[in-house]
Amino acid sequence: MIVDESLTMTNDMTSDPVIVALDFDSAGAADNLVASPGDSASFYKVGMELYAAAGMDYVRGLVDRGKRVSVAARSGAEFPTFNLLKTSYERGE
Repeated sequence: MIVDESLTMTNDMTSDPVIVALDFDSAGAADNLVASPGDSASFYKVGMELYAAAGMDYVRGLVDRGKRVSVAARSGAEFPTFNLLKTSYERGE
C-alpha cells in the first residue's frame, strides 16, 4: 500500500531491533531526541500528539534524513501502525 508517492510501506523490522518513540507535542522536542543518538538509532515511531502537531511533513523530513518511521494512527479501538521508509531508488542511491 502506498501512503504517498514518496513513501513506501513495509513490515520489515528485522534490521532495527530498537524503535525510538517520539511522543512529543512539538517537532523541535522530537528533533532533539532524534539528534541525540546520531546514527546509532534509525527507526522512530511518531506518536499521535507529534503527528497532530507537525503532520506528515515531519514524517517526510525524517524519511528524507534516512530514518525509518512508524506512524501510530488511532481509529476507534484499532491501533494500526504504518511503517514508512524511502527506498534507495527514491533516495537517489
